[in-house]
Amino acid sequence: MQDSSATLLRKAFVFLKPYKKQILIAAVALVFTAGLTLGLIQFVRIIVDSGFVAGSTESLNWAILGFVVVAVLQAIGTFARFYWVSWLGERVTADIRKAVYSHIIQLHPGYFEDNLSGEIQSRIPLTPHLFSR
Repeated sequence: MQDSSATLLRKAFVFLKPYKKQILIAAVALVFTAGLTLGLIQFVRIIVDSGFVAGSTESLNWAILGFVVVAVLQAIGTFARFYWVSWLGERVTADIRKAVYSHIIQLHPGYFEDNLSGEIQSRIPLTPHLFSR
């Protein structure tokens, strides 16, 4: 019997539960960098309107300084987001592998008599229904 996509997704979320804090950090970094991207656009508008069109060097200097500060903050936020999303992906993948191998070790020896070892090994990384057995 095939599980629905929603059932498989619910089973996958079980592996995310231990990492609520890290998910929150990654989400905050995502929202932070999205907001900073909007800020960069506003600084470009100020640079063009106040600096180039109005000819104000003081406004141009402040706008460029603000642009550089926002760009540096965005780089830091992007690093944090990338780091935490990558970290989460690696940890969740490791947890799924542990669960699959623990499940395989607990199977009855008759399972290994009925199935070829090469077939079992090739199905481990590819078949999501192994989680449901």
